[in-house]
Amino acid sequence: MLTGIQIVGEVIPPLPDISMDQAAALMGVSPATVASDSGWEAGKVKLSWLGSVLGEVALAVIDLDSPAFTSILRVFLLFILGSCFFMTDRSCVDSSFLSLMDPIDRFDTFDWGGAIYASILAGLSRVSRGGGRSARFFYPFLEMWAHEYLDPFRPTLRIPDITSFPRSSRWSAPCSKVDSHLLDKAREELDRLTMRRVTLRPFADLEDMIRLLCRGARRFLGRRVAFSYLGTCEYFLGERVLHQCDGEFRIPLPPPEVTPILDHDAFMGEMRMAGVPIHHLAGEVVTHSFYLSWFRGVSIGPIMRPFSTRPGATEVGGKLVEKYFQMRPLLAILEEDNRALTEENARLRGRCATFEDPSVTLAEIPPHQCRSRPDLSFDFDADPAQDDDED
Repeated sequence: MLTGIQIVGEVIPPLPDISMDQAAALMGVSPATVASDSGWEAGKVKLSWLGSVLGEVALAVIDLDSPAFTSILRVFLLFILGSCFFMTDRSCVDSSFLSLMDPIDRFDTFDWGGAIYASILAGLSRVSRGGGRSARFFYPFLEMWAHEYLDPFRPTLRIPDITSFPRSSRWSAPCSKVDSHLLDKAREELDRLTMRRVTLRPFADLEDMIRLLCRGARRFLGRRVAFSYLGTCEYFLGERVLHQCDGEFRIPLPPPEVTPILDHDAFMGEMRMAGVPIHHLAGEVVTHSFYLSWFRGVSIGPIMRPFSTRPGATEVGGKLVEKYFQMRPLLAILEEDNRALTEENARLRGRCATFEDPSVTLAEIPPHQCRSRPDLSFDFDADPAQDDDED
């Protein structure tokens, strides 16, 4: 719905490692070239090296009949997979993806949409559970999702027509409303989020569009599906978004535990293909107000510390953050001066305590010379440098 990438095709299995010689042959270069340019690292290809290869090729003169077409296409697809959809902490891409491009006609037979979505779920789980701080997944997806569901982060419409597809194509970017948000201010907006600013059914008027342009996507709504990502499985919990499908609001029940055994049986195989119905995992139909009360309790809450959720904290917090960064040079100087004064005070106390030199009086000791301060003015009542009317 958001990207236009279809969830259809053969599940991508665990991929065997391939050697540098095999990878080089599929990319149409010599192994010596890969090694001399330091493009290989522990079974992975560096994205910077792939980019340099593409930059040296005259793409405008390459067509389907060119001898180098297939190898250059593999380099391009590998670069896209590594830089957009399956990112790592070391700016590399797994070379085993090349085995899905031999022959090149195989590439579009695999479920890339499902694999990308599984990697998003895995990345979100990794970050939220403290497994790492970097978002090793297709993070622009979250921005597009926020545009559809959350009013505070919604830019202006570039295409007013609600039937535009994919949905990301209808939003204008960049937008001053979004650009003016600092990270802390964006988190403040989430803390102050209310149900009035959440769109629970953004695709309610697009049922025909879903059927025509998103083949198979609608069957995932109201079902539980296991999306595969290179041999790992991530649950899509359809009962959490059941209201997007049938318009009825139900309180989801706690999902059952998933055991490793399920990963190998026919049941899990069916879940990978079309999912299983989950109406039995959701409670009875409830009123909209009752559902909102439950939703507010499980999905709406503070991210920042409690004191920052006061009314008006967004505006005040944004100004304080700006002033803090302006004051950082002065704070560094003051910290050094304070450290030097502490050391000088300790030395003088030691001399007085031991009477090391009784002939020296405090009047004869020159005062500590602090460094000059930068000429900075911090008027907290002054207007901010940029226009925050939209905030």
